[in-house]
Amino acid sequence: MSESPEHIKDLLLSDGLPADAEWLFGLYRQSMQLYIEATWGWDEDFQKSGFNQNLKPSDWQVIWRGEHRIGGFVLNECSDHLRLAMIMLESEYRRQGLGRKILIHIQHIARQKALPVRLNVIKANPVLPFYTKLGFRQYAEDEACFRLQWDA
Repeated sequence: MSESPEHIKDLLLSDGLPADAEWLFGLYRQSMQLYIEATWGWDEDFQKSGFNQNLKPSDWQVIWRGEHRIGGFVLNECSDHLRLAMIMLESEYRRQGLGRKILIHIQHIARQKALPVRLNVIKANPVLPFYTKLGFRQYAEDEACFRLQWDA
């Protein structure tokens, strides 16, 4: 784990490492395959290549609970907003309020930087109510995705 991990109540964040790459892709497959398949179709080689090119382990904050990696997120700082590129939890840790804790942590970062948070949600993914309950609003959409923003 990184030398200066950040605590979020009973969770710990660490920088992603090359050794996390296979686990992160497995988590991505577990979390997103159903929705990507329903929207565009799932091609394992294409998805793995795109994932490895666009979401390198060093881009991730890995979420730990005790000694177990339970999820991760990618938060990018752009000139006028923070982009939450991805947030995922292992299936057995979903619906326990942990995603909410992480999103509140991200909102805290956004407040400190005085920047809004933007993200995309694939329309086939039923998580839209999760984000709207935490204050995100839809500002655009395309055929496949809702574009959401939370203002600091």
